Amino acid sequence: MIAETPVLTVDALSVDFATPDGTVAAVREVDFELMSGERLGVLGESGCGKSQLFLALLGLLAPNGRARGHARFAGQDLLALPAAALRRLRGNRIAMVFQDPMTALNPYLTIGTQLTEVLTVHRGLGSSAARQDAAAMLGRVGLPEPVRTLERYPHELSGGMRQRVLIAMALLCDPELLIADEPTTALDVTVQGQIVALLRSLDITQILITHDFGVLAGFCHRVLVMYAGRIVESGAVREIFRRPRHPYTRGLMRAIPHLEQTPRAPLATIAGQPPDLARAAPGCAFAPRCELAEPRCRVERPLPRAIAAGATVACHLAEP
Repeated sequence: MIAETPVLTVDALSVDFATPDGTVAAVREVDFELMSGERLGVLGESGCGKSQLFLALLGLLAPNGRARGHARFAGQDLLALPAAALRRLRGNRIAMVFQDPMTALNPYLTIGTQLTEVLTVHRGLGSSAARQDAAAMLGRVGLPEPVRTLERYPHELSGGMRQRVLIAMALLCDPELLIADEPTTALDVTVQGQIVALLRSLDITQILITHDFGVLAGFCHRVLVMYAGRIVESGAVREIFRRPRHPYTRGLMRAIPHLEQTPRAPLATIAGQPPDLARAAPGCAFAPRCELAEPRCRVERPLPRAIAAGATVACHLAEP
């Protein structure tokens, strides 16, 4: 059940990276609220800033990254917390399932060593109790032979099993917020369905970062659509699917393959290339690729505006 109390409030959050070619603005002035019990989807193509937005919240940016703005969680501004305080909160009250389990898991350590470390660091459990809880959590996320799995190394598990291990690791401390970054990438359709069903079964506030409309449709209550580091559209999932307002969202939906298509029919694409975030142009970042763009779109950046109940869009041409 979704409560009216926000768990997370993000205000004007921006993320910049210093590079030899100049400053890259990966995330630009993002605002949103996440309610208790809500499953929020963040949608966009690769490079739009989805992952960097949430890595910034957890203090996990690369050394050349810098975050600005505010992100309030449980009365604390995550971006202003000292590193030690953020470490106590990260993995304990906020947990993240990373995109690639093969790189997120340490290949030199057994699954049991990596899971029990979470409980000894955050909960102060002894090795025996931590091992018992870790095995129980592996069973909860549907892994067969959980005790035996504790002795295995990541390379001995399938991709779906490794993803379940990451989910188990994230849930060990009973977090208040779970962030899942592309949790179904590179998995076959059957395993994707199992992972999504597992996440749906959790009674916890969640954020799903994805570029997959199918996963998003069956999981989320609300969605944020990102392009070039900004939120260009937001709203209830049903409304986004029924009537997308932003040209970028409509382009993404047209690009979804359909079973009714003839075998030789060309797939729909969005013309052009994503913008260079190190050389931001005035106006709408999507204008060079937009079929509907007007002269105004190239010189004046559209601000997000309410266009329906609970829905916003950043487009000069969108109608209520």
